Amino acid sequence: MAAYPQITECYSTTGNADCMIKVVTTDIKAYETFMHNVLFKLPGVEHVRSSIVLRQVKYDPRMPFIE
Repeated sequence: MAAYPQITECYSTTGNADCMIKVVTTDIKAYETFMHNVLFKLPGVEHVRSSIVLRQVKYDPRMPFIE
């Protein structure tokens, strides 16, 4: 994952998926190309489920319980 600048975040998760990644591309076509040429070829990847962000409603990286 570290070799691909399009992958900006990667998390190990519980539930239906083993991991969640954030991929940033210039457009949907670039994402589709990245998905087929990179994600589907990564070892252990059996399927990919995508969600596309329409707009950002809130972004606040602070952790109030730490402050």
